[in-house]
Amino acid sequence: MLRIVLPCLALLACENPKSTEQTGTKQPDGSQAASYDRNVMLTAIAEKVILPTVREFDQRASELASATSVWEAGGDKTAAQSAWRDAMRVWQRKEMLQVGPAAAAGMFKGGQGLRDQVYSWPTVNPCLIDQEIVRAGYEEPEFFTDRLVNAYGLAVLEYLLFRTDGDNACASFVGIDDQWVSLGAVEIEARRARYASRVAEHVREQAGLLRDGWEPAAGNFTAALATAGKGSAFYPTAQDALNEVFAALYYIELKVKDRKLAIPAGLSSKCVKDSCPELAESPWAEHSKENLKENLVAFQALLRGSFAEGQKGFAYALEGVGESALAASLDANTKAAIAAVDALPGTFEAALTADLPAARSLHVAVKALTDLVKTQLVSALNLRVPQEGAGDND
Repeated sequence: MLRIVLPCLALLACENPKSTEQTGTKQPDGSQAASYDRNVMLTAIAEKVILPTVREFDQRASELASATSVWEAGGDKTAAQSAWRDAMRVWQRKEMLQVGPAAAAGMFKGGQGLRDQVYSWPTVNPCLIDQEIVRAGYEEPEFFTDRLVNAYGLAVLEYLLFRTDGDNACASFVGIDDQWVSLGAVEIEARRARYASRVAEHVREQAGLLRDGWEPAAGNFTAALATAGKGSAFYPTAQDALNEVFAALYYIELKVKDRKLAIPAGLSSKCVKDSCPELAESPWAEHSKENLKENLVAFQALLRGSFAEGQKGFAYALEGVGESALAASLDANTKAAIAAVDALPGTFEAALTADLPAARSLHVAVKALTDLVKTQLVSALNLRVPQEGAGDND
């Protein structure tokens, strides 16, 4: 497989061990004086959080493509479903880490938009998927360049793998019902499998590009992040890089709290009923709870600088500016939010109907965490709130 990678990002200037990026003096960009080393922190996040995540997702995406190909050939669909769950768990960590090649092109340094190629949520359209099934559009050679991102990716795979009935998701005025009926149940299932196999292969290719973008021996965005302010090809200062990592971390506020929890739980004006289970992130596989947990696990890794203890992430930075109590509070609230997810019986989708207070308790737990993120964390490290969240006052 041909993989297009970023050019290797070697250091472009000599390091200065006395740089104000790592001393206690006032920063050139006006940020708060610090007694922590931003580059140590960025290195930990790049090497111990992001790089292992993209490596593992590359592996899981390959397994998903293989399992889906077996399903297409008449094999076990449940194995493909299981492979999707495994891949999605890892991807949900990457959702919190949209820095560099995964991030939107033109909005983040080194952004190539690979995230949307893999997972377009919340931009999803089940009817569009069924229209592609009717016209077999997934067979077209230019399908992945001609179509919008909501025609492929992990969200499309969820629908193809986990919708079990023979119906379609389109309103009658769309006009596919007669063609759909004429296909028959057997042909529809065969087309779902073929479509899924092509999409899974595309996801595998994108996962390879994403991994190569971070690999030290390939695109090496790992070095670009770690050497911010010290010759990085993308970041003039370490604070610039830190702000982009924080913008990725802010997913916990904008997407986890406000979109994944508030809307389906009826705590947003975008749901006008008591609850809207159909607006949960993962309604077909009923995987929303697992997705939430992995988002929180990745947030915890950013605090720690690793998926294990002992590295230097945002908690290390807070301790460096005399905010150990805040670091401890963030850690405690993250653990509490993870525990709340684990304690929810059954699926999040089921709780939205059967036990709405329990479903809403997850929003309460995550909000306790995000209230600290968008106020005290921002202030303590002089971080730039992403534009999307600048007017968020809830």
